[in-house]
Amino acid sequence: MEYFLTHNLPKKTMEILNRCRLYLQVITLSDIVTANRLTILQTCKTGDRQANWASKLQWPAQGRLTASDWTIWSSLLEYLEQYG
Repeated sequence: MEYFLTHNLPKKTMEILNRCRLYLQVITLSDIVTANRLTILQTCKTGDRQANWASKLQWPAQGRLTASDWTIWSSLLEYLEQYG
């Protein structure tokens, strides 16, 4: 979220990104990148939770988001991959 904050995105977009982040239970970028730190996991772009993630944190209940929400999330992650 810190990265997205530096881009002065509209409040509604930030809310969508945060909902997606909460659904995926992502805290930092390192949670969603491959070992080489250059590529974001495809499953994270499409909104699929990692089956092997076992967070001990209490995450707020987050229902499945809309296709539009995931499109915004995915496009911003792809932008991040390209322009970091």
